[in-house]
Amino acid sequence: MAKTFVLWYKRLPRVNFKFVTENALIELGAAKVINSYRVSGALVAILVVAFLGPFGSNMILPMFKPLKISYNVDVLMIGLGITVYMIPFSILQLFSGIISDIIRSRRKPIVIGMMLYGIGALGVATSPNIYLFLAFRVLQGTGNAIAMPISMALVGDVFSENVRGRIMGLASIATTLGTTLGPLFGGYISSINWRFGFILLTFLALCFALLLQLILSEKRVLYRQRPRSILLILSKSFLDRKVLILSFLGFIIFFVYIGLFTYLSDTLSLPPYEYEEKDIAQYLSIAGVGGLLAGVVAGTLTDLIGRKQIALMGFIMLLPILTIYITNYWINWLVILLFFQGFSVTTAFTAINTMIVEINPSYRATVTSIYGSLRFLGYALGPALLHSVYRFSLLSGVALTCALLILVGMFMGLIVLIKK
Repeated sequence: MAKTFVLWYKRLPRVNFKFVTENALIELGAAKVINSYRVSGALVAILVVAFLGPFGSNMILPMFKPLKISYNVDVLMIGLGITVYMIPFSILQLFSGIISDIIRSRRKPIVIGMMLYGIGALGVATSPNIYLFLAFRVLQGTGNAIAMPISMALVGDVFSENVRGRIMGLASIATTLGTTLGPLFGGYISSINWRFGFILLTFLALCFALLLQLILSEKRVLYRQRPRSILLILSKSFLDRKVLILSFLGFIIFFVYIGLFTYLSDTLSLPPYEYEEKDIAQYLSIAGVGGLLAGVVAGTLTDLIGRKQIALMGFIMLLPILTIYITNYWINWLVILLFFQGFSVTTAFTAINTMIVEINPSYRATVTSIYGSLRFLGYALGPALLHSVYRFSLLSGVALTCALLILVGMFMGLIVLIKK
């Protein structure tokens, strides 16, 4: 497998690509293009942002006990550390891409975002009280919101169409590693001192910001028609039918993913299962293994077979998994179910992420901002909206609701994605 991955990676391009294609420039009325990126710098930016965001946000999950002791507060206040991170992260994504498109720069917003993320982590590490802790978590979420959608736009800016799926696959691998390693690292470092974890995060973020400033080279693109209004750009992109559909599909996938994980975790902790926290964490990490494998497989298939087909394949694979959770026999298949959950979700996201960066070359970062904001809204709302379902019909009810949402997503995909 390692040899296959090396051969696959060596086939990636090592030359410069135009910011947009020649045909797209003619359609956009561009006078002259003098913009180029070093592919290596762009790839580093994409992978760093994809890894560091979920790594830092999930690192706090096993730290609740030492944080409660440090600040002498209850779990509600510590839980707000996740909420105040996610709110600016979801909302501000909507605007960071627009700014990037207007100033025609990717490097500056990404570097600024990474710096804010690092400063926020430093503030968290040194906060003497819970209120400053929460304030600096807001700053962390803001920095990640600035950097993430713009790093996605780089995939479309820099890489040719025939390799974008594989680049998105690499980004999916980096995201899965961040999601998986964040809690593991947080649990280990909190046994020493939880503040050390955020100090390390500060060091990583600021070093990467400096690195990207040095290696992510760019020059401006000159256009005859400059954008007149931020609201005009936003409304035009937001009302694009394909943008809305892909954003809705991203919303569904994240809603189902985090909602099912939340109440599966709670179910495993209750009778008759009564698993320990460490055992539940080990089980859930199996989904990360499936996601890592899917990053390679789905990325390659997205380029070879097609974006639309692989996106639908991800949705289709989720249906039998959710159906088994409706029955009483899911516990016997838990390892397999979790593996294919991670594999299916990453498969769908790899293809959808690739499609979203190809919709509008002129305002690519704006489109990825809208998409990122709406799909993470699904992540934020999943546990809350499924709570009443779980309360009255337990895990089987949650699985049934999620299965119905996946069917809706498949229907939308068949109509809009496959149909030309």
